[in-house]
Amino acid sequence: METILKGVVIEYNGKYWGITRNDGHFKPEGWTDIENAGIHDPKFCKKPIDAAYIDSPYIPELEKGKLVNVTKTTITTFKFD
Repeated sequence: METILKGVVIEYNGKYWGITRNDGHFKPEGWTDIENAGIHDPKFCKKPIDAAYIDSPYIPELEKGKLVNVTKTTITTFKFD
């Protein structure tokens, strides 16, 4: 089974905006590797700060980034013994 997701990510100096740590209670956002980047719908994310809520403390960081088009393909295989 193959799943394809197209959208935009926010890139800055080779890092991408997304969840930096997920311990089940707290999910801080920041610059991270592409695997952890949030993929946003380009219809609603026209500039990097569109990924944040109004008055978010992350806005100054997001303003540093730029939008980059991405396609994420996930292939899931099942093996039954």
